[in-house]
Amino acid sequence: MADAESIIRAVIYGWKPFEWLDDDPADPELHRECAAIAKQLDRIRSEKDAAHVVSRVFTSSFDNRFTVDRCESVGRELFRQLSAAGVAE
Repeated sequence: MADAESIIRAVIYGWKPFEWLDDDPADPELHRECAAIAKQLDRIRSEKDAAHVVSRVFTSSFDNRFTVDRCESVGRELFRQLSAAGVAE
């Protein structure tokens, strides 16, 4: 899970969901959300699934501006990287 979580952190911090967010994955600001996404890896079987997971986690932690449509690009990148690492199917 550590490998998956480091991929998730890199993708989420690269996405920069907030202007004020440092782009360093070592910054602990969103580690809870990244861990919550990692716990749902079994639900990620496509780019759309990844977007749904990100949307649910960020909506739960912050607010409803994190729609599936807004999370589409990060879902695509997350699925691509997890698939390349052999973590997602």
